[in-house]
This record gives sequence, structure tokens and C-alpha cells, in this order.
Amino acid sequence: RLGVLATAGRGVDITAGGLKVAAGIATFGGGDIQIAGSATGITSVTWDASADSLIFNDGSRAKFGTGSDMQLYHNGTNSIITNATGDLYINNNADTYIKPANDCFIKPQDGENGLSVIGNGAVEAYYDNSKKFETTTSGVTVTGSVTATNYLGDGSALTGIGGDMDITSSLFV
Repeated sequence: RLGVLATAGRGVDITAGGLKVAAGIATFGGGDIQIAGSATGITSVTWDASADSLIFNDGSRAKFGTGSDMQLYHNGTNSIITNATGDLYINNNADTYIKPANDCFIKPQDGENGLSVIGNGAVEAYYDNSKKFETTTSGVTVTGSVTATNYLGDGSALTGIGGDMDITSSLFV
């Protein structure tokens, strides 16, 4: 041991391996606590006592799990949640809102589109990275076949069927 910081029984020791606190950490006068990063003079995390906040600097990560399986961090430009094992669940006992500033994307795999919600614009649904459904200012556009278990209406407003075919007489024959 290099020495004892507090009297015996207080639970604070300074050793060659660092500072060991067995009974908790307190600051005198309610000051901040800074945790240094790997680079000399760089503070990675600060407990801001005046704001009751734990502040992570850009690039500093909060890691969870024995193997750091889940990480939460901000890289200076984007905020990132990384989950390396299992599924990621967001549980809530009320409504859940995702509120981006503009667009929202759900990607089933890297590089593959799934669902795009464009701010003040379209909603697009993809199958195997190919757009199949899109809302437009005049309605919807479907690429491919449409299968329905029921049809309401007489079909008189359908367009693009060609010829003199009377669609109303050929429905549900």
C-alpha cells in the first residue's frame, strides 16, 4: 500500500492499483466529479452536481452487459445505440412516439430499406429492398399485384384497365 487516505474503518484506500472506495463517494461542498478518459487531461464523464446530471463527452460510451453488449453514445454528429446480442426491446405501458426532426427510416438489415416515413411527404413500404407501396398527394401507388379478401364499391372509378371492359359486371362473378 502507498498509504491510507482516511482513518481506519472509513473504507477509502490509495494503493498502487489506484483508489479503492468501499463506502461510497461524496464531494465536499457538493462539487462535480470528473472521470478521466484514456488521453491525458481529457475528462470523459462528469457528474454535474448542480444539474443532477451525468454528462458523457462526445465519443464516451455508456456500456451495459458483461461483454459491453449494449452501448449508448454520441459521436459529435449522431447519437447511437448499439446492441450486439439478442433483440432490442423498447417497453412502454402507454403510447410510444418517435419524433425525428424530418424523416424516419426502419431498416431490416444494413443497406436495405424497409419503411420510410418522409417528413411532410410519402410513406414508403419495401419488400426485399424494392418499393411496393407509397403514399402520394393524390392517394397511393402500388407496385406489383394487389390481393384483397374483400372489395367495397362498384369499381367505376378504377383507371388503367383498358378497353371497353365493364369492371362492375366482372367483379365477384
